[in-house]
Amino acid sequence: DQALQGRSPGVMVLNPSGQPGGKTTIRIRGMNSITGSNQPLTVVDGLQGVDIESLNPNDIESIEILKDASATAIYGSQGANGVLLITTKKGKKGTPVVNYSYSLSYQQLREKLDLMNAPDFANTINAFRASQNQPGDVVITPTPIFTADQIANFEQKGGTDWQDEVYRTAPVQSHQLGISGGTDNVQYLVSGGYLDQKGILINSEFQRFTLRANVNIDINKWLNFGLTWAGIREKGSTPPFGEGPQDIDALGQAVSLAPRWAATIPVYDELGNYSKHPSNFGEPGMANPVASAKEVFVENNTMRNNLNAFLEFKPLKGLSIRISGGAVTRNSDNFRYMNTNTFTGFQKSGLAQTSNGIYTRFQNSNIITYNKEVGIHNFTITAVAEQQVETDKNTAIEANGFSVDDNSVWDLGGASTRFASSYNRKRVINSYLTRVNYSLADKYLLTASYRADGSSVFGANNKWGYFPSISAAWRISEEKFLQDVD
Repeated sequence: DQALQGRSPGVMVLNPSGQPGGKTTIRIRGMNSITGSNQPLTVVDGLQGVDIESLNPNDIESIEILKDASATAIYGSQGANGVLLITTKKGKKGTPVVNYSYSLSYQQLREKLDLMNAPDFANTINAFRASQNQPGDVVITPTPIFTADQIANFEQKGGTDWQDEVYRTAPVQSHQLGISGGTDNVQYLVSGGYLDQKGILINSEFQRFTLRANVNIDINKWLNFGLTWAGIREKGSTPPFGEGPQDIDALGQAVSLAPRWAATIPVYDELGNYSKHPSNFGEPGMANPVASAKEVFVENNTMRNNLNAFLEFKPLKGLSIRISGGAVTRNSDNFRYMNTNTFTGFQKSGLAQTSNGIYTRFQNSNIITYNKEVGIHNFTITAVAEQQVETDKNTAIEANGFSVDDNSVWDLGGASTRFASSYNRKRVINSYLTRVNYSLADKYLLTASYRADGSSVFGANNKWGYFPSISAAWRISEEKFLQDVD
């Protein structure tokens, strides 16, 4: 995703969270839907619906962005938000070649907020208290919160820089190993990658393991077989930036709390426990920023498999018949436990959240292409019949009211209150496409296509959507009057 930033006009790439392994938002020519997804369709080696964040950037050969009406119309309703066409690297004829690469980088907070240090904050609070006179004829000056000895101690030893306590310099390392080669009839590429990214917020990290195999076999002059498989394992551990139901609770948010806690408060009290925010200044009840980051157990595990295979027949000159089948699968297990040292965990005597999801997408594409050249005229006619089946299952459990924090998410039965939810969704799409490309002297180009999509999620009398398109182009650089223009 980051490789796309600033590379193509009309394409906006944003990372809204910055957390390790965080999803990136991609918008091609803005937003097209109010309530639906605005993410573009990602097609990897002909397989649709692949999660772009599951790709190892080192495996990518090229990326093409479709954003114009005629180009995206061939994907029907699924191309409404634009299309990313990604081609991965393939093996080439020759002696086996082994490649290894390693990279190491560091991430850190670009700039801290400029806040008062401990003695400045103490003097400011005392001055504020002194200005709060009682109403009436008798003027009473309230007792300062901080003594002169405390302020002197702050000046000598310094206070707590909460931004330094919750942020860190975080290393990012990646390894990539691949082997490729082939003969006249068989070409192959096998690669593996490992990414280890620590987050600048303490207790946050992300790991990804990838394994990819691309094989192409020329069985004979008129029959070709290809197979692409990618297996991805991801493991993330990132404390929520907020600990409320939607992760926006400011009183339990480490990122928000760090600049709001006074530098006069230590991380731990005299007994070694996390310090509490005093109620005589600032906002009472706010959680300790360090506890909000360190005392949350998070484990997100995801296993992905992307498989695509094809057979291509060439029975006649200019005629090819390609039959392909593919599958995208994703299994995820997510665990989170907020113990009683956190804001939400304290309110609910420990809060556990678990979820398990299984997603599958199967695709069958049957493509017939005929190309004919007659003098300066060139015709290419394409017909496609395509089917897709998508299923999504999920179960989730939330529990609170634990007597102890020791077992966290592994003792849901020990909670006093439990909630469960689940869903099972299925969608089937049946599509047909016809497209004609015409070229005159390689100067004047005309393309017309017509696609029909039928979806199971629509009503019985409105199952189909139709997507016609037409485009024309003039390749002016091929004209004689421009032949001598560099």
